[in-house]
Order: sequence, then C-alpha cells, then structure tokens
Amino acid sequence: GDGAEPVLLEPFTASVRLLVAGPPRSGRTTTLRLLLQQSALNGIKAVVAAPARSALYADALRLGSAVLTPQGAPDVFSDSADLLLVDDSEAFADTAVGELITGWIRDHDASPAVVASARSDELATTYRGIAVDVRRSRCGILLRPHSVDGELLGVRLPRRSTSDPPGRGVMVGDPSWGSLFEHGDPVPIQVAKP
Repeated sequence: GDGAEPVLLEPFTASVRLLVAGPPRSGRTTTLRLLLQQSALNGIKAVVAAPARSALYADALRLGSAVLTPQGAPDVFSDSADLLLVDDSEAFADTAVGELITGWIRDHDASPAVVASARSDELATTYRGIAVDVRRSRCGILLRPHSVDGELLGVRLPRRSTSDPPGRGVMVGDPSWGSLFEHGDPVPIQVAKP
C-alpha cells in the first residue's frame, strides 16, 4: 500500500483457502514461488501441483517438494502436507489429478492450506474446478485487476490501471489476519520477488 510496509499472509488461520488471480504475466506464478520459498524456510511441508513448464514446478523439484502434474498419477497425492500450491489450475480441468484435488478440497475444511492460481478472465466464466472451489473462501490476491475482477472475491474494486507492474494488485483477506482485513476492504499490495 501507500505505506510500503510488509503485509503478511497467514494461510493457516480461518478459511485456509486463497485464490491468486490475474491476467497472463501478472505475477501469479511468482506469488506461488514466493509462498513455496517461504514455506521451505519455515519448515512447512508443501505439495505443488503445476504443469511441467511452470517455474513453480522447477522450484518444487529443487526444494524437494512433492509435485503433481496434470498428466500425473493421482495416487501420489498425500494428505500429510501442510500447504498445497496449485499453479495454472485451469490446466487441471478434466484430469484425474484435478478431480482428486477438487474432491480433496471439498472434503477437507482445515489443513492443509490451499493456494491456487488461475487466470481471472477464465475464472469469471468457469463454474467448476480447483480455483472455483478455492474462491468460495472469498480470500485472495487479485493481480492487475480490472474493476469487475472484484466479483471473484465478492468485493468492489475501483477502476485502476491495468499496466501495473507484475505482482501489483490487491489482497482480500479474512478478518482473523489482522486489522488490515477486519472490514473486508481490498488492501493494495506489491508481491515481493522470490
């Protein structure tokens, strides 16, 4: 925001579901990479679901995290993770792995925390899948948002420039995350680079 102070994300309280949405090249994967890096530094066991072309996939392999791909075998999924990071969730539509993850999200209200990224334009017209189930928490990060993107999380957004740098946007959080989120207003953010 204007104060340029760090805004901490606490995905292990309240909804434990977070959507990261935005247009292509807005910083969605970078946001997930940052969360993976921070989880590794803090001893949080993460599982990554991402296409092999994703930089998050490469980071997960380097850090020794379990990785699922859209074409992978769903039987490698583990309930023992603390955090599930899903990049390009639309790539998992109509796949066995995507169905497994979606079913798992519906069946587990608590841990692990789930963070899923999706293109905001595709998510606006999609009615099933991983990101649709995650967005029901109404918590998320909207990167380079258009005013209509606020509808994804049930908030109103002012008109703003869509030429913002990658990682610029707003965060909508749970009131239990602190005073910045107690009124449900979007908080301006710039995602740090991993």
